[in-house]
This record gives sequence, C-alpha cells and structure tokens, in this order.
Amino acid sequence: MLNMKKINGLLVMVTLTGAMVFNGCSNDDVYDPNKVQTEPTKNPLGENFSAPNDFNWSMINTVKLNISVKDEFAGQYNYLIEVFTSNPLSNPSATPIAAGTAKTNYSAEIAIPKTIERLFIRQTDPKGRKEIYEFAVPENGGTLECKLYYDATATKAHATRAIGDTGNSGWEGITDPAYTEETPNTSSATPITTSGFPAGTYIISNTYSGELNAWYSNVTIYIQGTWKFSSNVSIGQANIIVLNGGKIISENNASFNLNTGSSLTVQSNGSVQLADFTINSNDKIRNFGFIHANTSTIQSSAEFYNAKGASFEIDNKLNLSSCQVYNHGTIEVTNEASGIISPNNSVNCLIANYSGATIKTNTFLGGAYVVNNGTIEVNDYVDASVGILYNNCTLIAKKTFEYKNVILDKGSITGEGPDVVTAEANADSWKPVPLIKMANNPSSYTLKNGSMIKATNLEISNSPNTIIGEGNNISGIQVDNIKMTAGNHTTLSGNLVVATPAIQYTNSGRWVTEDGVVSIENFNDSKYTIATCSGYYYSSNPGVAPYNPTIPAINDATKYTYAFEDNWPAYGDFDLNDLVVSLDNKSISSNGKTVSFNLTLEAVGASKQLGLGIRLMNLATTPSAVKINGNSVSLENDSKGPAFIIFDDAHRQFGYTDSKPFINTVKDGSSNPVKNYTVTIEFSSAISASAFNINNFDLFIISKVADTKGKRIEIHVAGYPPTDLGNASLFGQGNDNSSVTSGKYYLSTENLAWGIVIPTDFSWPLEYNRVSDVYTEFKPWVTSGGKNNGNWFNTNNGKVY
Repeated sequence: MLNMKKINGLLVMVTLTGAMVFNGCSNDDVYDPNKVQTEPTKNPLGENFSAPNDFNWSMINTVKLNISVKDEFAGQYNYLIEVFTSNPLSNPSATPIAAGTAKTNYSAEIAIPKTIERLFIRQTDPKGRKEIYEFAVPENGGTLECKLYYDATATKAHATRAIGDTGNSGWEGITDPAYTEETPNTSSATPITTSGFPAGTYIISNTYSGELNAWYSNVTIYIQGTWKFSSNVSIGQANIIVLNGGKIISENNASFNLNTGSSLTVQSNGSVQLADFTINSNDKIRNFGFIHANTSTIQSSAEFYNAKGASFEIDNKLNLSSCQVYNHGTIEVTNEASGIISPNNSVNCLIANYSGATIKTNTFLGGAYVVNNGTIEVNDYVDASVGILYNNCTLIAKKTFEYKNVILDKGSITGEGPDVVTAEANADSWKPVPLIKMANNPSSYTLKNGSMIKATNLEISNSPNTIIGEGNNISGIQVDNIKMTAGNHTTLSGNLVVATPAIQYTNSGRWVTEDGVVSIENFNDSKYTIATCSGYYYSSNPGVAPYNPTIPAINDATKYTYAFEDNWPAYGDFDLNDLVVSLDNKSISSNGKTVSFNLTLEAVGASKQLGLGIRLMNLATTPSAVKINGNSVSLENDSKGPAFIIFDDAHRQFGYTDSKPFINTVKDGSSNPVKNYTVTIEFSSAISASAFNINNFDLFIISKVADTKGKRIEIHVAGYPPTDLGNASLFGQGNDNSSVTSGKYYLSTENLAWGIVIPTDFSWPLEYNRVSDVYTEFKPWVTSGGKNNGNWFNTNNGKVY
C-alpha cells in the first residue's frame, strides 16, 4: 500500500521495507517508536515565519471583576449578581458564566473569548427586582470595576409627583416679549372712507368693504367694526389693531400680505379670518384673540406673539422662515390628514412654546430651534437635519418621531395620552409612539431630571448616536422593538433606566449601554419612579418581601476547540488536525459542589497512538470523585493540580484496533461520528466558579506512553507546563524552545505552538493543507502578536472538514 502527502509544495513518497504503511499526517509526522526525533525540522509555515516573542497564542481574555452594589437594605440581605456574555433581555437562553451574592461587593475572575467585547451583569435585589448593567471588556484583560448604579450624582429612585412642573432647558438667550393687552384711545382717529391715505390714525367703526393700501410710515388703523375685502390686500409700514369685537374678513380667497415693517395686533375679543396670510420681514404680530387662515407664511426676522388664551388657527399649512414665534396660547393646523407646520431647517427659526400653551398639527416637518414647556401634539414630527428640540413638558407623536438633536428636561415623548391626567400611576394610559427613527444623520438625545421616551419601534439607520441621562432623578426609555441597520454604535450613558427587550441587528452597529445605565425587561419590574411634567407617572414596583437569593447554576455555553500537532519537539506540517477535541457546556451546580462539561473527540489526523488527558490547574480542593460517562476514573497526583486520562488511544475510540487511519480529516476518507464524553467532578464542599474558568483547563495529548526509557511524551497548549509524569528532558530539542526557568512551555524557537485553543466551533483544515493556507488571516494574526485579525478562524478557503 502506497500513501503520499504534500509538504512544502512537493509530493514525497514514503517507502518502508516490506509492507508499505502510511504512518502519519506527513513525512514530518511519521512516528518511529524506537527513536525520538530530536533534530530540528523545516518551519512548515515558511523559513522566515515567526511569532513575536511576547505572543502567547491565547484567544482568551482573563478579567478580574470587582462589582459594587448600592445597598439599600442596611446590610440585612444579599443581592444576587450574575455575569453574562450576551444580554439576557435580548437572548433569553443566555446563562451566567459567573454568579454570586453580596451585600456590597462581589469579585470573580472570568476567562472569555477575546472576541467578546461587552459583559452584561444582572443584579437581583432582595425584593426580586432585576436590573442589567453593561460594561466594555478591557482589550487585553485585566481588572474591570463595575458599579451597579449611577455614580455621578446621588440618584433618586423615587421622583416627586408634580404635574406641570416644567424643565428649564433651552431658554438661555430667549427673552419673552411678554406683551400685554392695551386699551388704545381712538377718539382722535379718522374714519376710513377710501383705500389710500397718508400718515395718521384711522378707524373702521362699522363695516368697510374694499382694499386698504397704506404704504406710508406712521399709519395706524383701528378695526372696531368689520373690514371685508374680496381682492388681494398688501399693506406696508402700517400698524393694524383689531379692537375687541372688531373683525377682518377675507372673501373670495383674497390674500392678505403684511409687508415689511408692519404690525398686526388682535385684541382678546377681536378676530381675523383670512385665506392666505403672509407676514414679512420685521413684521410683528401680537395676537390676544383669534386669527384664522387657510395658509400662512412667516418670513425671516418677523415676530409672532400668541398670548395666553389666544388662538392662531390654520387650515392647511404654516410656513416658518427664520422668524420668532412666542406661543402662550394655541397654534393649530386643523387639517388632520395633511396639515403641516414647516420650518425652513434653520436654528434661526425660533419656536418658543410656553407653559400651558399648545401647538397641534398633523405633521411638523423641518428643523428649527424649538423650546417646549407646554404641549406639542402631532401625528408625525420629522427633522433629520439641523433642528434642536428642547422638550421640557409634553410632546405627543401619534405616528412617527424623527429628530436629530433632542433634549428632554422633565419632558416626555409618547403617543396619545389619557383624556384626563390623574395623580395616580397612569403610565399604561399613555400610548407609545409607534415609530421613532434615528436616520440620515447621527443623532443626540439627552434626557434630564426624570424624562421619559415611550415607543413601540425604534429604527436606527445611521450612527454613531448618543443617548445620555442627566440629573438626580433617573430618566426612562421604553421601546418594545429596536431595529439597528447602522454600522456604528448607539451608546447610552448616564442616569437612565432602559426597557428594551428585543433588539434586531442587521449590521455591525450595536445598542451599547454604559456608565451606570440600567436595563430592565419592562417598567412593571422596575424599582424606579418616573414622573414627568406631562403627568406621565410610573410608580415603582414595591417588589416582594425581602429575602436572600440563592445562586443559580453557572453554565459557560462557549464551545472551545483544542487543535494539536503531534510531532513535538519537532515541527509537523501545521495542519492543526492531528487531534481535535472540543469542550462545551461547562457548568457548576447551584450548590457549587458539582462541575460538569462535555468533551467531543472530533478528528484524528495522525497515524500514531494518541491519548488525551486533562489537568485542573490552580484547584485548591481535591475532587472527591471524577466520572466519565458515569464511570469513575482515578486521579493522577500532580503538583499543579489533579489530572486524569480521558482515553489512551484515539483511534480505538472510533473502533480501530489494528489500523490507524485519518479520521474526519480527509474528504471521502474515513468519516466517523464524533465521540462524546460527559465529565462530572464532585467536591465535598463548594468551590469557586473562578477555579473553573477555561484557562484552568489544561487539555494535553500523549504522543508516547511511558516506558522503561522515560516518562510519557505530552503535548500541551502553548504556555502550559507538562504534568509531573510528562517528559521534560525533550525541552530544547528539535524545534522546541521551552524553558522551565522562564516559564515558557511548548513554544518553538520561532515562538510557534503545537497546541492552541480556538474559542468557537472550529472547522479544521483537511489533510495536506497547512492552517496558514486554509485560513488566510492566520498569518497576520500570528505576526501581529494577536493584535490584528482576531477573528481569523471565521475566514477560510473551503478546504476544511
């Protein structure tokens, strides 16, 4: 029988005397039981290929967690702390990788894949109320300080109830004209009898029909009776005052154009009813009564003052240029289907809506500088460009809200509210905004002093975005579904509690909470009170009677794949498939006395006998029993931790007793179902979960059993020393550069490894294929010392099993 294998681009024929037997993964892997190969062999990854001297080949971060809780029970009860690598709100099947109880502080050491960038810590207080906090994993491991509370100020969990107590944001630099209604002396006014007249004071006492075209300065016209006109009117440099009971009426859709430098004052019982109403530059409108128009345009530098109790009503559209609108009354576009208020996308357009005032329209479209201490009610509120919205009280969006820069101060953004706002808890009576969008431009939202956003759906299609909580009173966000298509993150920080149970990602952007932000499933489980100016009021959940929680079972759901080369201390062919074993479902029982995990023998790409052992490093307590698939096994005494053998012949596990073929490494070759081993380790007393992080699992292969000539030959993952039964006399031979003195083990003169751990489900290379050829990002990962291409194992050329 003749077998061939490609090494460095050549096919080498191996010929043995007598029967020809293919004896390994390559010529370099051929095993001679009577001779230990000690001479160095050619670097299979290239003559000049090497790893940096400080590269340890680890794809796992070790993190020391110092977790602080804010004790609200005077040390009488414990808080339950659970650590997750995915958010248990969006991933209900997530299981904790560490857990414990504490009154103030909890510490744990965890080992996690370097690909994991965020940790999620769930706190359950003694009343059973759950909160989740998110933290960034240090890039290279180390210590992570985790405070499960907002630390910038003394956060209040219970806000004071105060309907109408507005915030103060956005008013800097805004001066309210604060006009008062005056009673003018009209005794010297001249009755109007013609449409044209010079400077002076005039009055319409009864009914006047016709045009008034005043283009002289210092013209004042009092409307005490009724002025009607049926053709277009354009008035400049005039002051028109509609007195109590006075009326201006436009007939036949005639327009009314108040030109530059004019003013219109409407007293409390006066009224103006127009078709098209244009207010030009430097004009001033003082409305204490009622103004109605089909459409209206307010041009740059014009001023519109709407007093308390006054009403400005538009049928279809209100256009706003860079003007100033001061509203103490009501401004409403009445067309419910297509009515629109349209600013000109400039922060020079000021809309100041004071306490008790209302702005209402179907659509608010365009950017402006908006400060709201009253109520803004719309179906759709859209500005994706330059606008700034300061909402210090009530904003109702019945369909869509899309805005770039938003600051809430005791304010709320919700859907339709209750008909009657009561002093009782009423959060469920406020409907959510059906859709909030962060689109077209990166957005910034700030929620201050107990503000609230409530929505059904949040769509984020551009980024980066920031959402910040400020002030002593915690603010809230409740969103049922989040869809993120953006490439960058939306980051939440500060004094916020966020209920977001469902998040859908379709790009690399993520919903990231940090800096003390609290995540919960829904506000019904929250211990926080949210009370806004609008009357939105969520009363905190009092929870159950205080108790000391029990620690749950811990389960590391990560799958770890161990891939070995078997020719140590010399190089083999570096296909990393001589023995492939995976470890998963590593769990610790709730009482801390039982550890279990699954091992799977995936592949054997060698022709020699290979065994598998495992040593439990840094274990202070000796197990009382170890079982594999229910069968007891004996422990080896070792100075660094107890060890035991999983099997002594990998081929035999697949049923091969006389031959040693490649198993699960050759297309159309020997393909066998994997072999599974359930390992259970019992202890007489509870052990720390940190003792069983993955870095303390030292899996090793045995490439030669002990005999009269020497100890067994072990091959460990890079950095782990041999067991006391392993042969250390081969250190420094072949390509090996191990050093007991420097604590360097199973690394070559080029700092290459014979065994590595890949923290995922790994597809190993087929026979005759080096790992660096199959995984094109492998070499840059190695040569950068692990700094680049950390996900190298996700990209291959298809020549994998």
